[in-house]
Amino acid sequence: MSDDQQTQIRTMIRSALAEILYEDLEDIDDDEDFSDLGLDSILGVELVTKINKAYGLTEVIQVLYAKPTVTALTAHLVEQVSASSDTSADEVFATVRRHVLRALPTVDAGAVVPGASLADLGADSLDRADIALGVAEEYGVVVPAEAFAAVTDLRGLADVVRLQRAARVS
Repeated sequence: MSDDQQTQIRTMIRSALAEILYEDLEDIDDDEDFSDLGLDSILGVELVTKINKAYGLTEVIQVLYAKPTVTALTAHLVEQVSASSDTSADEVFATVRRHVLRALPTVDAGAVVPGASLADLGADSLDRADIALGVAEEYGVVVPAEAFAAVTDLRGLADVVRLQRAARVS
């Protein structure tokens, strides 16, 4: 799994934690135990539910005790999600690229590179939704809002779709 995919998973966990705990994102320490951050069993169920929804997994609350930090949980989820992925990152990016060029016909094809953001390419919110939904539909997955919100560039969108597909296949 690429560093971008690991970063995307870590960002999703951190964002979900910040939301659940009503904390600022910068207050979430990746190496601090969840319990020390203020996560109790009830809030833990909420976090696990968000993770399962975002990645199509079936994790249970005990994972938070076995993997009690953002760093440890990220490593675990990377393994879970990537274990059954058979779709290459390049293949999914090519699909993202095709959908971008279809939705934004005036964009120079040379500008549609992994590091480009949809906003930088001139996509408005409807274009972004059309692109994301089109790619997800092509792969038969649903991209949860939490996962999509963490996407910063086209490679990130491809990674989210790929992770969702891997979770669905496993």
